[in-house]
Parts: sequence; C-alpha cells; structure tokens
Amino acid sequence: MNYRKIVSSILIVAMLMCTFTACSSKMVEAKTGNNIKTLDNQQKEINDVLSIKKIIDVEDFHGYQWLDDNRILGKSDKDGYENIAIYDIRDNTVKDLTDNRNPEKFIESSNEKVAGKCYYQYKQPIEDFVLYRMGNRACFDLNEIFIYDLKNDKLVKVDENVGDHQYVGNNQLYYTKGLQLFRYDLVSKSKSEIKLPVDLTNNLKSWVSTFEEYKKGAVKAMKEQGYSENELDRCLKMDKERYEYEKKNNQIEYIYIKGEEVQLRSFNANWCSSDLECYTYTYNMENNTFREGNIEEEYEDSTELIIGKVAKVLIFEDELWKIDNEGNNIKLIGTTPADFVQNFYLSPDETKLIYEVAPSEKREKIIYDFNTDKKITVSGGYYGCFFNDDSNKIIFNGARSRNSKIVILND
Repeated sequence: MNYRKIVSSILIVAMLMCTFTACSSKMVEAKTGNNIKTLDNQQKEINDVLSIKKIIDVEDFHGYQWLDDNRILGKSDKDGYENIAIYDIRDNTVKDLTDNRNPEKFIESSNEKVAGKCYYQYKQPIEDFVLYRMGNRACFDLNEIFIYDLKNDKLVKVDENVGDHQYVGNNQLYYTKGLQLFRYDLVSKSKSEIKLPVDLTNNLKSWVSTFEEYKKGAVKAMKEQGYSENELDRCLKMDKERYEYEKKNNQIEYIYIKGEEVQLRSFNANWCSSDLECYTYTYNMENNTFREGNIEEEYEDSTELIIGKVAKVLIFEDELWKIDNEGNNIKLIGTTPADFVQNFYLSPDETKLIYEVAPSEKREKIIYDFNTDKKITVSGGYYGCFFNDDSNKIIFNGARSRNSKIVILND
C-alpha cells in the first residue's frame, strides 16, 4: 500500500481518555453534564461517577484486539522498533511476535485503520482475524502482510514484497506483487494467482521514456492539484530518485475491488495528465476483460446513520438520538456544536457509546450510558479505543505517544 493511495472507504472509530489514574495521587478530572468534577484518590466518587474500577498505564504499546480478558493483541514500539505484540494484564508484560530491528519499518493493523476513520463500527473488521502490514516509512517501499488467527491464537505471514492489498469479506484477501494479482484464503492459508490478460499487463508495464517527460507530467499534475511553487520545487527534488525507483520496480501499487471488478493502476499512473499515457484500468475477473477507467460507483444519499439497535445520527440535523427497538427517537443525546461530532464506538453489549466532541483538535470524548442516560466528558489525546467482549474493559491508544491506558469498569 502506497502512502499516496487515497483510501476512499469510510470505516470507523472511537477514542478516549485523559491522563489520569484512579488509585494514585494523580488528579482525575471529568465533566458530568455541565459540571466539572475533580477526583483525587476518592474511590467512592470514582465508582459512582465514572464506574471505573482500575486504570493501568501501558508504555510502548498500542492495543487493537482483546484476545481474552487478560491479553491484548496490538503492536509494541520500544526504542524506535515497531513489532506485532501481545500485552498481558496479569504480569504487565509485552511479548513481541515479530523481530523487527529496522527503525524505518512500521506496523499497521486493519483494526487500527478502523480507529482512524470517522465512522461507526464496534466489531473488528474481519471476524476471526486481525490483518497486519509491516511497511516502510519510505513512501515507495513494499510491505509484508500478516494475519493473526484469533481462533487458533497464531500469527501467520501471508507474503512479502506486497504492493497493495484489500480484504473483501468471506475470509478472502486480495493483494499484488509486482504486476501480479493474488487471492488469499484466510482460513485455508492458501493463495492463488489471478492471471491478468497479457494486453493489460503490457499496459501496466508501459513507462515514460525520460525523466524530463516524467517531470513534465508531474508538474502539470501538481499544479492542477494546487501545489505552490515552493512545494513544486521541494517535490521535484525528490522526484528524480522516485522516477528511477519506479521505473526499475514498476508494479501494481493500487487495487480497489468491488464484486468481480478490480480497479488497478501501476506506478506509471502516479502523475496522470493529458501529456502522458498513464491510466487506471478496471479488470473483470468473471469474463477476463478490461477497460480504461475506474469502477463505476453508485452513491445513495443517506440522511441517518444507525448505531446498533440503540442510537441513530440524523446527518443533516447533526443530532445524535437514543432510539427504541422500533427505531423511534426517544431521547436527544447531543447536537452540534455543543455536544456532538463524530467517531462512534459502541460496546458489544450496546450499553455504552463513546464519541468525540467538536472541535476535534481538543479530542474531548464522551461516554454515554444507555441504562442511566448519564454522560461523562473526558479530555485527553487518545485516538482509538477497543472494548473486550464483556464490555467492561477498554484499551485507549495515545494519539501522540506510544503509550496506552487500560480502563477496567465496575461489573
């Protein structure tokens, strides 16, 4: 997956919690309604107001999936080296599952991407697996792909030197290597190549003959995108190196799959303009044909977003409502700008909803309890949160740090 790739799918999120502990001398500050309540080692008030039993600070770790009540799957980031890892609450240890010692490499999980998008989802994107990629901070490097099998409690390496990948459901993963396209079955751990037509492969191989020609298209494309002269100069200084790399290592760098159609492009489409023959193609896997252009999308305007069976967002009104079993509005939870913004995370038992309040730069989060109709506002720099299956433990990942917090709620 290339950094320049535009990820158009909206997935989800949620986030939370400020820098505080319940059982130490640190101050715990929370807003209840319009009032700010400061808790200083007052366990009874913590129980009554926040329903928090314990808070655990975890250094050099971000968590993305509870494996059980005591272990969390995520990534470690110690001494500048990122690795797929598991944190154990019982002895406060982090165990690395990979052995990366390259500070330029980074780890990203499918669940982490979910926590970075402004949408709603409270289950992992892939039911029985967590998908990881190990990439490089250099924008034109390749990836290693891993899956963590939740049922068998095992990490499996899918492949290396991967350009792009997409999970499409039904345990099927598509990915590219060079100018090849593969399908991978997450259950059987088997892969098969999808043979592209020769003419399509030749078109993907085509390349501009000189750097001057490449630069001409790049300048025009960047101007069309609104780059300033300073930005143009800075980018073009890097373009010579990128041109040489991409010419030597041309590959399919982007795929988007919808049904039987695959939209794909190679490096030669990075600076598309009328002066260059660089195209995106759509390939039909069912009839083995292809055409120039993108997959045709049909968009439906939606006026509301349903959150489980307990809430809905009226998009144009910017209102968040508690609903009954029939979907009828029964209580207004929040409105813009006072109380509502985006980024929802619903607990598995659907009793608690976490969302972010405007302005998002402040990263204030609200926990809403559907049983009591109470809201608690918490400030802090956390971008993602993940509930355990019993909805009584949450891990919050630092937005600007390598650390996280585990919040254990009262039963």
